[in-house]
Amino acid sequence: MKIEKIKKLKNGKYKLTFDSEETLTTYDDVIINKMLFNGKEVNNQTLSEISINNEYYDIYNKIVKMISAKWRSQKEIEIYLDKTELSNENKEKIINDLLKHDLINDLRYAKSYANDAINLSKNGPYKIKEDLLKQGINDNIVEEVIYSLDEDDINNNLINIIEKKNRLNNHYSMYQLKIKLKCLATSAEHFFFKISM
Repeated sequence: MKIEKIKKLKNGKYKLTFDSEETLTTYDDVIINKMLFNGKEVNNQTLSEISINNEYYDIYNKIVKMISAKWRSQKEIEIYLDKTELSNENKEKIINDLLKHDLINDLRYAKSYANDAINLSKNGPYKIKEDLLKQGINDNIVEEVIYSLDEDDINNNLINIIEKKNRLNNHYSMYQLKIKLKCLATSAEHFFFKISM
């Protein structure tokens, strides 16, 4: 088959029209790598290679779109890739390309996650640490992020929890309330002690 026309589409892809009136949509990287141009003869092997490359770029671009909406950890991307039919070589290539272009960066992800967890979810350091480790973030990165958390934010969250417990437990006697708050404070000390270990 011979390429008769290459037209750029609005979505950034390119539409190839062949002399057989068949069409194929692909990416600029594929056009460059396969040296596709008007008048070029394309055999079945090249068409098969274009199809494999399209699959790679389809998934790569989906991942870039996911990352542009929300930072993702490397493990999240690897789990997503495991659900695809890409070869292990192409999965590894996607990870390496994303790392090379700084689109996945576990330190940046962990800092962003911790910041949101402290300020929006009002989580404490132990919960954040536990969550980051579950997400496959390296121990050293987790420790660095936990130790960089603002103590004032942590203390304010703790005070808010204690005040909320105080408001919700207004049906207890003063003595019972003191005991409950003391237990809560002891739990909090244990919570911070576990973090500092």
